[in-house]
Amino acid sequence: MIRICCLLMTVIMAGTLHAADRAHHELFLEAEPSARTVYSGEAFRITCRLLFKNDAPKIIAEHEPRHAGLWLDSGPSERFMPVTPLTRGNREYNSAIIRQMTAVPLRNGNLTLSGYRIDLLVPDGAHNADTIRLRTPDITIEARPLPSPVPPSFSGAVGDIRIASVVPATDSISCGTPFSIDIRITGDASPHITPEPELTLPRGIRLMSSTGRRSGETIHWRFTLVADTTGTVVIPPSRLVYFNPSGKRYLTASSAPFELTLHPSRQQQGDLPSSNGVEQSISQAPSRHHLPVLPVILGTIIVIMVATGLLLARTQERHPAPAIPATGTSGTSLKEIRTGFEAALERLTGTHPQGMTQQELATALEKLGITERSRRKITALFERLDRAEFSPKAPGADERHHLADQISELTKQLSRERSRSSR
Repeated sequence: MIRICCLLMTVIMAGTLHAADRAHHELFLEAEPSARTVYSGEAFRITCRLLFKNDAPKIIAEHEPRHAGLWLDSGPSERFMPVTPLTRGNREYNSAIIRQMTAVPLRNGNLTLSGYRIDLLVPDGAHNADTIRLRTPDITIEARPLPSPVPPSFSGAVGDIRIASVVPATDSISCGTPFSIDIRITGDASPHITPEPELTLPRGIRLMSSTGRRSGETIHWRFTLVADTTGTVVIPPSRLVYFNPSGKRYLTASSAPFELTLHPSRQQQGDLPSSNGVEQSISQAPSRHHLPVLPVILGTIIVIMVATGLLLARTQERHPAPAIPATGTSGTSLKEIRTGFEAALERLTGTHPQGMTQQELATALEKLGITERSRRKITALFERLDRAEFSPKAPGADERHHLADQISELTKQLSRERSRSSR
């Protein structure tokens, strides 16, 4: 009995000492949501603020909160916080925001975030320091259901959304060659989803693949398409149905329609003779001797193939495949550089890289006899183009000039490799 009483006294004294230390240092931890009533799926922010009187304490540990029913994007706590004055009641404090979290209700009803704690090392005197743990009060959020009726095409996005399309250069699209359309969704859509916009394709254009990724508050969708027709077609607006909390209604974000001019492929233009035409011209050639027909045809085909190979080899030696001009002027855009690079690769290797993964492209180039060093350079340049295209800051003229020069030098090297391999 005496041991139990002593233990209780120790616990009470420890708790009193902890509270006394906190009161002595005048430390408080607050957590304030940007809204206490939101719609299910609507993002809101929680700001955690430390209030203190004297010297700034040091955060030595933190403990994540419990958040059942809430999707939480909890950014890292700040170790070097800007301090601003703040009044609570009649007292002045130093205030520092140590963490901001983005939360999204995943279901309806009252949802609670609790248990966010930090351990602080607080200066006390000349060379002493106390360790104190602070905890935020519980935060309860009311998540309201989205109003009915919900449109069948609702994407699940809640917020304020805008859509823009980035289209390819129309003079680079030919029948049978993959090309890409980029759709960019901006705004404060729910950060835990990446909604895919609705893209209606006209007859003669089919979808090969679609990929989406989020970068900050921008969602990038890339649709890889291929055309089975020629002429001018109109791509209708891409659409995304979302719920706007401020207007309390469902809205549709849409991009502007645009036209594409689809050119015939090289084979359709008659650049490459078909095998049927060769066989017909041979079979109709007059014969002076009554030789067996099949051996004559086969022999003639072999002679033509050998002669054509020698002629192509000499032509490549005298006139190597054109490389990308290293213009580098301020008017040369990244899309023009990429389009020229892809066209040069197609001319040199017969393989168009659009719509292919890096591994697929490397495998195709390896089968064509492209050296490993050149394959690495090709994939590295495409990575640089991707980073530059999706970078928040557009690359300057000098950077584009340098990139175009590297691509030009690489295509010249590929031309030399192809010439050597064809000898």
